[in-house]
Amino acid sequence: MEDSLRHSRSRINAYRALASPSLIALSSKDPILTAFELSWELRRLSLMEHEFKSEYQELRKQCQDFATALLDHTRSSYELEVLLNHDPTGPAFEHGDRMHLNRLKLAIKLRQKKVRWIVGLIMYVTALFITFFHQYAFSKADVQLLTTGITEYFRTGIKPSYLDKVLQSHQLPHVFREDMEHVYDNAQVCYLCNLVVDLVIGERKLGLSRETLVKEANYLCTHLGIETERVCNGVVELNVDVFLYVIDNYPEFTSNRVCGSILQSYGCPTGDDFDWSINIASGNSPVRPTPNDTEVKSFKILQLSDIHYDPNYTPNGNADCGEPICCQGDQGEPASPELACGYWTDYRDADAPWHLVEETIKQAKTQEFDYVYYTGDIISHRIWETSVENNTAAIAQLYSYFKDSFDGPVFPIFGNHEPHPLNLWPSDTIVDNSFTVKWLFELAAKMWSELIGEDVTETVLKGGYYSVSPRPGFRVIGINSNLGYTDNWWLLYEDIDPFNQLQWLADTLKLAEDNNESVHILSHVPSGTSSSLKVWSREYRRIVERFANTITGQFNGHTHKDEFHVYYNSSDTTQAIGVAFNGASVTPFSNSNPSYKFYYVDEATFSLLDYEEWTFNLTLANSEPSTRSPEWYKLYNFVDAYGAESLIPAEVDKVLYKMAEDHSLLDDYFKFKYRNGDAGISGGCDESCQKSLLCYIVTTLHGDNTDSSLNSEDDFQLVKRGIVDYFHTGNPPEYLDKALESYQLTHMFRDGMENAYKSEQLCYLCNLVVDLVIGERIICGSLLQSYGCPTGDAFEWSINIPSGNSPIRPKPNDTNIESFNILHLTDIHYDPNYKPNGNADCGEPICCQEDQGEPSSPETTCGYWSDYRNADAPWHLIEETIRQVKTQEIDYVYYTGDIISHRVWETSIENNTKAITELYSFFKESFDVPVYPIFGNHEPHPLNLWSTESVVDEKFSMEWLFQLAANSWSELVGEDISETVLKGGYYTVSPKPGFRIIAINSNLGYTFNWNFFQLEGLGFANTITGQFNGHTHKDEFHIYYNSSNPTQPVGAIYNGAALTPFSSANPSYKIFQVESTTFSLLDYQEWTFNLTLANSQPSTQSPEWYKLYSFVEAYGVQDLSPVEADKVLYKMAADHSLLDDYFMFFP
Repeated sequence: MEDSLRHSRSRINAYRALASPSLIALSSKDPILTAFELSWELRRLSLMEHEFKSEYQELRKQCQDFATALLDHTRSSYELEVLLNHDPTGPAFEHGDRMHLNRLKLAIKLRQKKVRWIVGLIMYVTALFITFFHQYAFSKADVQLLTTGITEYFRTGIKPSYLDKVLQSHQLPHVFREDMEHVYDNAQVCYLCNLVVDLVIGERKLGLSRETLVKEANYLCTHLGIETERVCNGVVELNVDVFLYVIDNYPEFTSNRVCGSILQSYGCPTGDDFDWSINIASGNSPVRPTPNDTEVKSFKILQLSDIHYDPNYTPNGNADCGEPICCQGDQGEPASPELACGYWTDYRDADAPWHLVEETIKQAKTQEFDYVYYTGDIISHRIWETSVENNTAAIAQLYSYFKDSFDGPVFPIFGNHEPHPLNLWPSDTIVDNSFTVKWLFELAAKMWSELIGEDVTETVLKGGYYSVSPRPGFRVIGINSNLGYTDNWWLLYEDIDPFNQLQWLADTLKLAEDNNESVHILSHVPSGTSSSLKVWSREYRRIVERFANTITGQFNGHTHKDEFHVYYNSSDTTQAIGVAFNGASVTPFSNSNPSYKFYYVDEATFSLLDYEEWTFNLTLANSEPSTRSPEWYKLYNFVDAYGAESLIPAEVDKVLYKMAEDHSLLDDYFKFKYRNGDAGISGGCDESCQKSLLCYIVTTLHGDNTDSSLNSEDDFQLVKRGIVDYFHTGNPPEYLDKALESYQLTHMFRDGMENAYKSEQLCYLCNLVVDLVIGERIICGSLLQSYGCPTGDAFEWSINIPSGNSPIRPKPNDTNIESFNILHLTDIHYDPNYKPNGNADCGEPICCQEDQGEPSSPETTCGYWSDYRNADAPWHLIEETIRQVKTQEIDYVYYTGDIISHRVWETSIENNTKAITELYSFFKESFDVPVYPIFGNHEPHPLNLWSTESVVDEKFSMEWLFQLAANSWSELVGEDISETVLKGGYYTVSPKPGFRIIAINSNLGYTFNWNFFQLEGLGFANTITGQFNGHTHKDEFHIYYNSSNPTQPVGAIYNGAALTPFSSANPSYKIFQVESTTFSLLDYQEWTFNLTLANSQPSTQSPEWYKLYSFVEAYGVQDLSPVEADKVLYKMAADHSLLDDYFMFFP
């Protein structure tokens, strides 16, 4: 024993000498290699020599520090390249050679963690960029300056003097706002995302503090011009804890996972495996009877969506505020009268003031209807300062108003704006109460149950979804599609079927099928958009296909656009099996006239017979005295506008054929999309635009969009190197500011920005930053999915769908059709901060906010009703919309999500709860019919984040939101839907026999993999007779085709557009006519008003709502069936005037 101890002492003394940095430096020809190998040997000895374990560990650390210090003393990136690529057995590495990174590989092999995290992975990403992206247009100096500057700042905490200027030349204004994916180069967006996320992950592993991360994130956000300083500060503060939680608790967290999902629209690669599936019962739903044209009895559903009530809306505020929402009281005075916000709201990124909400409900109540669907989004777009209190107040106010205003059931769902922070839906596994959405679920469970007239608490509390049966044979399912919203950061932590919602949806549809029920699904976020996680979309589409005959209506919100989507049989892509209609929005956010829809539903089949959309011209309304109500009018009804017989998928499919042939229908569709919003349609819709409209209608799975061009490689390399240095030292290199100026990513995280930036750059930057933080790059591929950043391992999963096909449903009988009407509201985005006459040119995600200063000119002043320029719906726009809606006859209301405004940088549970509660309460007060709401991606706090139940940290919990929804939705729906709503924000109900509404939380897959509608088997194509979306704020539709027969349309999904004009659209709503026997969609009308006109009127004058169009009339189809919708596409292809119309309807 004594000899053994003496030997051990002798050995430790020897290694003390061998591990001396001075000895290694003097005696070794390759000091780094010697330090690596010695460190590995010392690790082995620490495991063997227990008496001297701590001493060996200390010596090992000494070797690692020495190797790291040598790398840190390199004077240029070239010297570092040589060191990392040195191979003692091969030729010397020359600049420009293909990088094999032998030294880094050895560090990984020998577990040199400090080298690997601090330097190795940073330079690994740098090497990949230099090797792979040299082919693009960036100059090498530009790239290096940008990268080096950011890296130095992150490493040293001191920004290089040049960094501001570099960032200035790479501005990405509003890159994270909607529809920006076509503005920027995807590579640039993805690269910067990966770069920053890699840096954050790597530094966090080394003890990066929250305070430092907040400082660095705010710096990049502001200096890349993404948003204004206070928006950046607010959004970072609201979201940083979620991101840190995921980094700290997700062992294999990578930048690709972040950038590839959250920036899905930019096509950033996701890297790792977003892949799962649910179990779906085999078989097909029985064929449902179609509406009988000769003897059709119908009921009427009012769809309201995306009110985005803005308590801060300030008439005559600044409509040119530069923030995500304008017309806020704190955004200063408009610079000119033209920049003043209108009274009712404003096209320029404004939400709905309360008087617009009242006006809308008042107008809606002038008609008779049976149910109200509210498809989400109550909270305004003032996303940077939401709170639980404020959200609760707004939500409760609206739901209470619904309760007071409507006599029948109101079926609400969450929008993505309802949570606090915006979009964030933590699962019940997150035990940290600071993240919980329990407050929202509890609020919804209570208020929805009151609105619905049935206890929906159980599912609402589970996840914000529910199922009720308002009448025999008819079921309404409200799902929380916000759970799949790509901006739901919790998907980074747990993406597999959040809250078990999709599995519940499939199971609920199977029960509906067994009970011979027809189902309407309320889902805030439409499938197929770039902001829905691909895998989530894929599984949802599988469900739609399996139960195509059971689902007779789908109602969306979120997009703020009057649009629809057609689903097709995956085995016969010519067969339309479903259509989802978007309720457009009450908020004009942006560029749209506020609107709502009435759907006529066949009492026998529960198919949608038709819808009409009501709107008013915001410009005209704002030009009148504020005491004068807007002039609401029926914009159109679907059947008349498109020449369809009904809204069943086959009829809607025909509309597409018509659109393909007659482009005037696309012109109409474009106009309807924005509800004739002056700002939305001013640019017109050329042939390329029409093609995009047509493709969007039939797109139910987001595809990859990449751009192979880059800017200067040298400049970009500079940014890359700067970021690495910044992360290493905690001080930004002096050149980094200047380098980042050249790579501004202004508003890159706003929707629609994926084509604004170069994908390769963004993917690379995302990977670089994430690698620096955690060492791998799966984050960027998901966060920046829209930029085409590679994911590495795919985000891939599937759900189990029952085999078989749903039975063929009977078609509407043209001779004797009985129908009912469904109002489709969506994406209200209630903005409590909307400031009429506020600053509409604020530079932030939402303008017309009270704290965005005064407009610089009259032209940048927010309108009273809202504003086209990134404004949401002030409460008065919501009121106006509901008032207008109530002038029509509706039987149900679908609200397809998004209550919370686009003030994404300062959401909170309190604020979201307030806004959500206010809107749901308003629904409850306003509608005397069931309202079927769903979540929008804005409902959570933070925005888009839907943590799953496996996240046990309570500060990420979504329980507040699910509980709020469970309560509120059950009230609105008139049935207890709490169980599934509490699970994940989804639900199913049967409003009448044979008819089922399924509302899902599509936000769970937002900016991830929403690929789920178009998989194996026809499935439920005949069960699902209607699909309704929101989210895009556009009047659009999508057609799904049989995967085994791509000429067979199997489904169509219609977007409710948005009440918010955010952006460039007139507020609108849709009225779907549903065949009472088959529950197929016969037609819809979209109603809107011209925001410019409304704002030009006195604020006392209500907007002049009008029917923008009806689908059937506009596109010359028989109904909204997938087959008819498919015909529309062919018409559009042949007649581009139909695409012109579609473009006109679109915003």
